[in-house]
Amino acid sequence: MSKTQDILQFKEQHHITFPVGKARGVAKELRVATIPEIIFLSRNGEFVKRLKGRISYEQLQEGIDEILRYKN
Repeated sequence: MSKTQDILQFKEQHHITFPVGKARGVAKELRVATIPEIIFLSRNGEFVKRLKGRISYEQLQEGIDEILRYKN
């Protein structure tokens, strides 16, 4: 199985609906500089927060909470 197929299978098994992978156009537009890097966007696609490198569960939860509070 190819890496692309592995990723698609993982997304399906875990019901992941957000974009995952190396979308160069999106990465360039959002100025992704490190891997891993998590960029939180509002429902309207507006930048809310960026986390670089290895993060804790608490940091991830804080980012999720922040986008849930974000008003567009």
